[in-house]
Amino acid sequence: MKKNYLILINFLILILICNMLTGKTESSKVKSQSSSSIQPKGKAVEFTIPEWWYNGVFYQIFVRSFYDSDGDGKGDLQGIIEKLDYLKDLGITGIWLTPIFGSFSYHGYDITNYYVIDDDYGTMEDFEKLVDEAHKRKIKIILDLVINHTSKKHPWFIDSATNENSMYKDWYVWSDEQLPGWINASGARQPAWNSLLDVINNSTNYYRYNKFYYTAFNGTIPDLNYENPKVIEEVKNIAKFWLNKGVDGFRLDGARFIFEDGPGDKQADSPRTIKFWDEFSKYCRTIKPDAYIIAEIFGGLDKKVLYYTEPNGLSAVFNFEFVSAINSTLAVGKLTQFKLTIKNMIEAIKRIPKEFFSIFISNHDVGRFAELVRTMEKVKIAALLQLTLPGGAPYIYYGDEIGQREGDKRIGDAWKRNPMWWNSSQLAGFTKNQSTWCGQMKTDSQFFTNKINVEDENNDPNSVLNFYKKLIKIRKNFVSLQKGDFVEITIDTNSDKNLESVYAFIRNYENNIAIVVLNSGKNSVVIDQKIDVKIINDNINKLKYVDGIYSKDQNNPIPNEIINPIINEGKLKLNLDGRDYILIILEKS
Repeated sequence: MKKNYLILINFLILILICNMLTGKTESSKVKSQSSSSIQPKGKAVEFTIPEWWYNGVFYQIFVRSFYDSDGDGKGDLQGIIEKLDYLKDLGITGIWLTPIFGSFSYHGYDITNYYVIDDDYGTMEDFEKLVDEAHKRKIKIILDLVINHTSKKHPWFIDSATNENSMYKDWYVWSDEQLPGWINASGARQPAWNSLLDVINNSTNYYRYNKFYYTAFNGTIPDLNYENPKVIEEVKNIAKFWLNKGVDGFRLDGARFIFEDGPGDKQADSPRTIKFWDEFSKYCRTIKPDAYIIAEIFGGLDKKVLYYTEPNGLSAVFNFEFVSAINSTLAVGKLTQFKLTIKNMIEAIKRIPKEFFSIFISNHDVGRFAELVRTMEKVKIAALLQLTLPGGAPYIYYGDEIGQREGDKRIGDAWKRNPMWWNSSQLAGFTKNQSTWCGQMKTDSQFFTNKINVEDENNDPNSVLNFYKKLIKIRKNFVSLQKGDFVEITIDTNSDKNLESVYAFIRNYENNIAIVVLNSGKNSVVIDQKIDVKIINDNINKLKYVDGIYSKDQNNPIPNEIINPIINEGKLKLNLDGRDYILIILEKS
C-alpha cells in the first residue's frame, strides 16, 4: 500500500514538472512570435495556386503619366477608368498601379499617408470606382505597397525624431553614431546612416538632433523598424484596409531590406525578411483568399530562389535577369548571356514552380527597352520571348505595347516615366493642357514623325500594338505558353556560323505544343534540320497546326511549307532574315 502511495505521489510530481516545463516553452514561443511574426492563427490549409496568378497578363501603370482626364497635366485615376476598354481590348487581365497614396514626391515612393489617395490622382471614390469598373471587365488591380520605408516628411518620422515621448519613438532604425561597415544596401551612392542635423523645419532644438537613422535607399526615405511589433501591426492594418477596398494584391517595393541582421551582406535578404514576407502573404489571404503578392527582388536568381517558401507564401518575384539578358541579346545580337540566363532559369524552376518568376522588359526604374534597341523588329522579338518563355504572369510597362521611347533626360529620372503616347497631337493626346507634369514633351517626336502612338498603330495591322494583341491572345488561349514544360532546340551551327544567332525552344503541356524560333542577328539564315525533341519525334503525323504568328506576315496563318516538315518529318525548314521570328502552335490529333 505504501509502495502504491509513493508511486502515486511520484506520478503527480512528474505531471506537475511537465506542466511547468510546457508552460515555460509556450511563453517563450509567444514572446518570440510577438517580436517579428504576423503568422495568422489556425491550422495550415491546403492551398491551390489560382490560375490568374500565371495565365493572365499584367500591365504596369505609372499613374501620373497614363492619361489626364481633367486637364491639369497629370495622369489620374479617372483617366485610367476611361482607358479600361483599351486595356481589355489589348488582353490585359491585371493592372499594377505605382504608388497612389499620399506622397511628397512625384513618383510616390516616399509615402506620407498610407490611407488616402494622393490629391493629384483623385479621391477615394475615384479609386473605388476604378476597382469596380476594372472588375466588371475581369481585370485585377494590385497596388504598389511601399512599406520598407516612409518619407522623412511622414508624421511618424517627424514625431519619432522630435518627441522623446512619441508613440513612434521606435518606429524607425536609430543610432547615436554612424555605425562602421554599413553600406547602402540598394547599391545607391548614399550613406546607410543619415544624420539628423537641421532637416526638421531648419531647427536644431529637437530630441534626436545630430542622431542617425538607417535607410536602405537614401536619406529622404528612412527605413521602418520591423523589430517593433507595433510597426508590423500597422503594416497589417494598411494591407487590410486596401484589401477591404477590393484590391487583388500588392507589389512589394524594396522587399529585400525589411530586417537588417548586421552590416554588409546581412543588410539584405535576411532569413527573417524571407519569413516575414511568407507570413505577410498568408496574413493577406486571411482577408482575401487569393491575394496575389509579388516582390521586387533585384539581384541574382540565387537570391530570388530564397524567397520561395511554399505555394501559400509569396506569389511571384520579378525576373530582373531576363531584362539584362534581353538587352544584351538584342542590342548587340549575341545570344551567349541570354542562353546562360535561360539555362539558370531552367535550373531554378527544377527546384521551385516556374510561375514564381514574372518576366518584364521595361519598368519605371530600368527604363524603356524600345529606347535601347530603337527598332520595332527587336521590340517584337522581346515581346515574343517575354510572352512565351516559362514564368508567371508577364508584366507590360505602359507604352511598351506601342514601342514607346523615353522622354527628356534633363528631367531627373522622369524620362523613364514620360506620358503615354495616345495619338499624334502635340502632347500625344495625354492631356488637354498646354504642358504636362514633366514639361513639354519632345517635339522631334516619334509619336508624331514615326506614328508611334496608340491611334495610328491601332489602324496599322502590322504595328507593334497589333502584334501584342495577337500574341497576348495566343498566350491566353494555349496552356503550353502558361505552364508548359520547356525544351531548348539545339541548332546545328556547323554549316553556317550565322546560325549562332538563332534561338529555338518548345513549350508543351498535355496535347498542346508551342514552337518558337528567332534570329537575333542581322544576317539571313537557312535552317534545315531535325528538331530532335521527344515530344515531336513521338508524334510525327499526329500533329496539326492551330495558330501562330510569323514576322513575315503577322496577320495570316503560317505557310504550309513551314508547317508540313514539322508535322510530317519532325524537321525545321526555315529561311529567316535578320530579326525574323516565328511562333507555331500545334496540337496532338
